Amino acid sequence: MNRARLGPLALALLLCPLCSISTAQAGGGPLGIDYRVTYDNSGIWNRTNQQIVLYGMMGTVGLGALWEGGAETFINKGTNGRWRDLLTAADCRAYEAKARAELGEACARWLETGELS
Repeated sequence: MNRARLGPLALALLLCPLCSISTAQAGGGPLGIDYRVTYDNSGIWNRTNQQIVLYGMMGTVGLGALWEGGAETFINKGTNGRWRDLLTAADCRAYEAKARAELGEACARWLETGELS
């Protein structure tokens, strides 16, 4: 090994243990910049406010799952016919008569067919 290189290498090996001596200590870390944080239960750190954010986020995600797929899944068009066995012919006639009486002919037709004309 070259003697010119041995000097800086030896110096680095001697200084290496000195660099690892300083460790952080509570209240008096390196350069004395460590300090203890005091308890704060005001503003956004208040536990009640944290719970409002947590449960609000969980509710938003849960309600967002209901809307997954958009209007096609949220608003059921009733085109699969599962409702047919639940209503009798008399129930259907009573519903159609009530819709025409309350909404008028044009709105009742729109409600039944989904068409405006």
